[in-house]
Amino acid sequence: MTSVTDDLPLAADFPKATVEDWRKLVDGVLKGAPFEKLVGKTYDGVRIDPLYPRAKGVTPVPGRPAAAPWQIMQRIDHPDAVAANAQALIDLENGATGLSLVFAGGSGSHGFGLEPTADAVAKALKDIHLDADIGIELQIGPQSRMAAIHVAEYVKSKGRGLRGVGPQPLYVGGDRSRGHRRHQGPRRAGLQGAVRLG
Repeated sequence: MTSVTDDLPLAADFPKATVEDWRKLVDGVLKGAPFEKLVGKTYDGVRIDPLYPRAKGVTPVPGRPAAAPWQIMQRIDHPDAVAANAQALIDLENGATGLSLVFAGGSGSHGFGLEPTADAVAKALKDIHLDADIGIELQIGPQSRMAAIHVAEYVKSKGRGLRGVGPQPLYVGGDRSRGHRRHQGPRRAGLQGAVRLG
């Protein structure tokens, strides 16, 4: 496994940050106010400190390189593929780094979802820059299992290739191995199936 300084060689040129250094900077900003001002509490009284040390003896997240960025996956589940495409383009333009395509019949579709047809896939992915290293996660079920094949065929028709199948989102564009975070709002995504493209 690589360290942060292996991935970011410029970081080796700076001294290691310490809690004491951080406290000095914080005390300067607080201008005499008590440090306790930065301590929060949950509604049930659990203390939330402003900074926590790295846990000792933790194991890395499997399949995720050290210091890899999180993937922000946005759920795309509109039954109208043209509307789903508009949603996907807006989400990608506003910070999403991947799409969770939800197909009708998937256990997480909740009565919504794209039709699992080649035409719906082509419409939903129209104008999506597949070479921009975005992640694509597929939520499919028994009724929509052909959707994965349609997505792979669409991506291949755009000059991209299939890199494998696994529990991570598929990556279109570069060949970086990146972690992902699913959107936690009302359109929360669940992982059911993913294909890796390259």
